[in-house]
Amino acid sequence: VPEWTPQQVCHWLLALEMDQYTQEFMAKRVDGATLLAVDNAKLKVGSTFLLILY
Repeated sequence: VPEWTPQQVCHWLLALEMDQYTQEFMAKRVDGATLLAVDNAKLKVGSTFLLILY
């Protein structure tokens, strides 16, 4: 996971049927390292998923 590109993170989202978040993750260039580094202070609880805010 730490080596994932933003595209691989989006593939993971697609596998989880969370494709509605891929555009935002790509726009913010969320890669695997970023995904693993996110803490509760950077998360906003959505109805079905946690959105990264930064």
